[in-house]
Amino acid sequence: MSSTIEQSLSQAGLRATPRRLEVMRVLEASGEQHMTADDVYLGLAQKGVRLGVSTVYRVLAELEASGIVKRSQFGQPKARFKLSDGTAHFHMVAPGDGEIRAFDDSELSRRLQELAAELGYELLDMEVTLYVEPRRETDATRSRRDATEALGKRLGPI
Repeated sequence: MSSTIEQSLSQAGLRATPRRLEVMRVLEASGEQHMTADDVYLGLAQKGVRLGVSTVYRVLAELEASGIVKRSQFGQPKARFKLSDGTAHFHMVAPGDGEIRAFDDSELSRRLQELAAELGYELLDMEVTLYVEPRRETDATRSRRDATEALGKRLGPI
C-alpha cells in the first residue's frame, strides 16, 4: 500500500514527505468515504500524528493540484476529499442526512462524452452530482404494496 502512495507522489513530481504520506494514508483508509479536512485532521490525531489543521489544508491543496486527490463540494460549505483513482464516477447526495454515495455508470459516461462531441468539445474530466431525497410513499404506492403483500400471504411460500 505504502509503495502505491509513494509511487503516486513520485509520478506527480512530489516528494514523499512524512506529512503527505500520513494524509494520504488517512484518505486511503477511508475507502469510499469522502472526508473533510477536519475529518483528515481527526484521523491523523487518532493515529497519534501531530499536524496542525492549516498543514492538513495545505497538504490537501497540494495533493489536489497534483491530481492525487479529488475535491468535491456537494453543495455544502465544507469541501470533501478522496484519493483520485483516475476514473470518472458520479455521486448522489442526500442533503437531508448528508449521505454521499459514489456510483459508476459506463452508459452515462459514454453518453456524456458523446454529448460533448456533438457540441464540438472534447470531454477532459467530469464531475456529476445528483441531489436526492428518499422517496415518499404515496397512497397509490402504499396500496400497491399492501395488495402485493396480501396476495403473497394468500399464495404462501413459492
